[in-house]
Amino acid sequence: MEIVFIISVISIYLFIFIWGYSYEFKKGPKAFFKTIIGMPIAMLLSYIGFPELDKKIKDWTEK
Repeated sequence: MEIVFIISVISIYLFIFIWGYSYEFKKGPKAFFKTIIGMPIAMLLSYIGFPELDKKIKDWTEK
């Protein structure tokens, strides 16, 4: 039962995230994919204590 809940939460999160950035996808697909990949990874790295890698990923996504 916990697995279903976790999958549901992740699915809802991804749907809202992709729906919110749909305009960005229309402007530039490359920037969109950098955001999709970079933002969650940067948040995770900053949460677990790797601010240097977090900064590098944020710089990569802003190029």
